[in-house]
Amino acid sequence: MLFTNIFILSLFTFVSSQTLNETNTNETINSCGPNCQFSITQNILTIEGSGRMKKFYSDDEIPWKLNRNSITQIKINGISVISQKSFQNLPNVKSIDFGDTIEIEKGAFYNTGIESLVISKKIQRIDKNAFEQSLQLKSVTFETDSELETI
Repeated sequence: MLFTNIFILSLFTFVSSQTLNETNTNETINSCGPNCQFSITQNILTIEGSGRMKKFYSDDEIPWKLNRNSITQIKINGISVISQKSFQNLPNVKSIDFGDTIEIEKGAFYNTGIESLVISKKIQRIDKNAFEQSLQLKSVTFETDSELETI
């Protein structure tokens, strides 16, 4: 009897979590650093939190890799450092909102489909090769009163 109750309870838990995941396929929420999480809703990748994003050393580590072809926009809120390779190989990204980002590390936007950028006035440093192989990038505009110190 005890075994049957445990089995039924665990089966119910499995079915409930499976149903929840199936009904929430339009949004994914996950961690991308100690104080940072991301969500993907309607092809918009939103990064929120504080401090630095996790450093990624390969494509396999990037949590949104399975959505790379569907992401068209990136919004960053509260993150001070965009870490290396964070948004590499996102061929259909057309716009990036940097929010209050202060630093963009090397290769952060390697091989993206971005065509034009507006660098927010809060960005102080853009590392070498931050937008390497983003061959469609034709225009970069710096906001008035830019705090940019290093490119």
